[in-house]
Amino acid sequence: MKLFLAVATVIVMGLFQSSLLATLPWIIERTGLPAAFWSVLVAASLILVAVSSPVWGRRTDSHGALPVMRLTMGLVVVCYGLLILAILALSSPLWIAVVAIVTRLVYGVATGGVFPSAQRFALADKPVAQWPETLAYIQASTHAGRVMGPGIVALAAIWSLPLGLVLIVLLGVVLWLMQWYFAAGVAPEPPGNRESAVAPGWSEDWPLYALGFVITLWVGQLQFALGPYIQNLADLDSVTASQWTGTVLMAASVSAVLAGPLGNRWLSPMPRILGGLWLGVFTLGGILLAASSSVLGVGVAVCLITAGLTLAAPWYGSILRARRPDAQGQVSGRLISVHTIGFGSGTLFGGLMLELVPEQAMAAFYLLGPVAGTLALIHHLRVRAGTVPPTV
Repeated sequence: MKLFLAVATVIVMGLFQSSLLATLPWIIERTGLPAAFWSVLVAASLILVAVSSPVWGRRTDSHGALPVMRLTMGLVVVCYGLLILAILALSSPLWIAVVAIVTRLVYGVATGGVFPSAQRFALADKPVAQWPETLAYIQASTHAGRVMGPGIVALAAIWSLPLGLVLIVLLGVVLWLMQWYFAAGVAPEPPGNRESAVAPGWSEDWPLYALGFVITLWVGQLQFALGPYIQNLADLDSVTASQWTGTVLMAASVSAVLAGPLGNRWLSPMPRILGGLWLGVFTLGGILLAASSSVLGVGVAVCLITAGLTLAAPWYGSILRARRPDAQGQVSGRLISVHTIGFGSGTLFGGLMLELVPEQAMAAFYLLGPVAGTLALIHHLRVRAGTVPPTV
């Protein structure tokens, strides 16, 4: 039940974000607020996620994961629901803007607590050997939510597009009620997990945190620049390019949902083989993306890179958590903060590459494998040299 609730929580979070982005053209038309307003608002909420995640992570260590997960998920559901209500019920752009600003800022702060609490909640009664597989399920759930959100909206749009947004709000409410209903059947965390833990030092495992940053840096660049890159590569019109981009991203999400759980289930007992696999997948995918001259080649490369992400993130996430089991929440919060900053930085870098060298906007992906491999090697050498504490 713990894994189900954690996975369902992450899926609903993916539904919220992806459905909002998928309906952005309709929201802009409905509210009269420009795209720039919504882009700044989304960016601001991401900054708040990065800032608040370590704070919430420490809270999960001292007070347990379930209370934090229920509190933050409740705030997220209320904020998302109020935003949709304002868009549907208000006619004044000014009042919609006020509600949007308040709800998205609170949403960003609360979101920073949902992911570390869900991860710690799912891992609480699992042996260390099962952590990579469990984290892979949670990682894959993010991609599942991103696919399902636009799908629900598109299906509901046959009758009424706002109906899809309302359905997603109701799904969030149902999940939040389930978190309370099933609480009686969930075993409490061991008392030792509720003790306030000393924050682990960043310097001890900086190569793994750096690895998380650079991977999401490249993924952020990929997601932002993919559509214009495909349009330039194949000389397509904007509508066709959007269709191809959506198809590629959906295929990539499916590859992530399959590769992450299966790969970590089979290979988590062999961490070196798992590490070699994700590094090989990243290297091959990066070279293929940078060198490909066809949309098909780009699509295969994006699927490989996305699969590599769902293999790599549980790998280094498990190592960090196993090294400090008394501070799992803080580790989760730091990783989410690092990933968010990396994704945002990659988005900016992707825009810069499109402006400067649109035909070579993916050239940096030649370096994805070598940079990730270098950081993994540095971590391995530090472990062998005894400069970092052993994994518990």
